[in-house]
Amino acid sequence: MHPRQLLEENVEVIDRIVLRVCRRGGLAAGEIDDFASAVKLALVENDYSILRRFEGRSSLATYLTIVIQRLLADHFTRMRGRWRPSQQAERLGPRAVLVEDLVGRQHRSIEEAAAIAAMTPREVADIAERLPVRAPRAREVPLPPEEVAPLASRERTDAPLQDRELRGVSARAGTLLRDAMAAWPPSDRLLLRLRFESSLSIADIARVMNTPQRPLYRQFETLFARLRNTLAAAGIDPAAAGDLLAATDRIELDFGAAWKNAGASRTKEAETVRGSEEERP
Repeated sequence: MHPRQLLEENVEVIDRIVLRVCRRGGLAAGEIDDFASAVKLALVENDYSILRRFEGRSSLATYLTIVIQRLLADHFTRMRGRWRPSQQAERLGPRAVLVEDLVGRQHRSIEEAAAIAAMTPREVADIAERLPVRAPRAREVPLPPEEVAPLASRERTDAPLQDRELRGVSARAGTLLRDAMAAWPPSDRLLLRLRFESSLSIADIARVMNTPQRPLYRQFETLFARLRNTLAAAGIDPAAAGDLLAATDRIELDFGAAWKNAGASRTKEAETVRGSEEERP
């Protein structure tokens, strides 16, 4: 089917997905129609390139949900600006930047941050104490309920099915990527964490790590291709895989949860081994 025909036959599906993604993302009601128009324009741009990348390995609704979530994340980035590490965190090095993001921006606990950053809780706490307290970025707040005009629901009975499929794809992708990265050198894992978990640009990472940008770009592209190939080899639509990797911190693929669970599993295994050794005569 030609991408134009695919778009025209699924306008209602796109509108429903936009509405759901915007509600979950906290977009103001008055901005939803404008964002829906921007989504349709993005789907038409470059000769329907987004729709041309769809290969049918997942449902169209799941693929469009991932794409629209990425577009909304990009919209918020343009409106609110991208997070940048403090000068103190940069001086302390890349691990401090990651801790500042996890503890200061994402408000994760010391234990969660330690599992994600592959550090001990004491190391995370020591670094966090040396970082400045940053004021939260100004953002829009919702009006009181009585002043908000209710929106007519456009949800259909297939919405829960689409949600389950998207969660299944995201959970499977997170597990695949965590297992693939487990064998990587610590420097490669740190690079991916700074890029995906903290959403830093390559230029920012190069400055933090005191490394030239050009070889860092090549290294990141190589690692990104390996992750994308891992997802594609497991049967995940290549276009959806690319969009998942492009915005892992903003959609339902949570690297942090995967790393946390992996860390908890390794801790449990280590405790089991120690317990077995202690029971030996």
